Amino acid sequence: SYELLLSLSSSSSFHASQQHDYMNHDKEVQRQLHILTMIMTTTDISPIDGSSNGCSQPPMVVPLHVQILEMLQYKCNDNVGTVKVAAQRALGEGVINCALPFENKKACIGSTGHNLIHMILQTTCNGCKDTKLAVRLQAVWALGNLILASIPYRHHHHKYTIMNDNVTTMKKQQPNEEQQQPVGYICDQMWIQAYQDCKLLTINDSDKILPSSARCIGFLAGGLEYTQKLRIILHEIIELLVST
Repeated sequence: SYELLLSLSSSSSFHASQQHDYMNHDKEVQRQLHILTMIMTTTDISPIDGSSNGCSQPPMVVPLHVQILEMLQYKCNDNVGTVKVAAQRALGEGVINCALPFENKKACIGSTGHNLIHMILQTTCNGCKDTKLAVRLQAVWALGNLILASIPYRHHHHKYTIMNDNVTTMKKQQPNEEQQQPVGYICDQMWIQAYQDCKLLTINDSDKILPSSARCIGFLAGGLEYTQKLRIILHEIIELLVST
């Protein structure tokens, strides 16, 4: 896995000198991404320190699953469309196979301290705007997986910010910081932006992408509460799904 990470980090698909080499390199990158996905979904989420099992691997501060996720996000911006497709699919498979445990805050922090869940959300949303249909198909599927996994954490957040101690006075509880924003929580602004991206795919894109975009919109609806602020969007989603 370490060799694969090094190989992917140093590879540049668009630098191949000949068309034959270009295609072979493209396929090799896809193969490596697939292998890394399998490793990511089965690896221990604890940091790798090289001291366990008597292994001679060099000490590593960043957990292996974080390195793989960040490499996949990097490859989602590759110059070659098929590599971006493979990377988006790998992200989606990683999310749905619990490679990123949302309940574990430390496991969801990237190498530079950023929130991996928010980074994957941004990466998949960007993929939904890609010029290639195959990339958009995989991106909206991966986005749907991420949204589905995030729904319980939005409900957990709402439980402590909307439930009241006194129904008459509607006095809010005062949760601690962890309760206010669990690591798997995606805020309303980012949630609604993801819906807008899926909405454009549903209305304006190819019929081939419709099942995946409608699936994602359905998941997004599951994370919206019927409040004065959000009910307009919920009504819009109902009309959109019925019309499709």
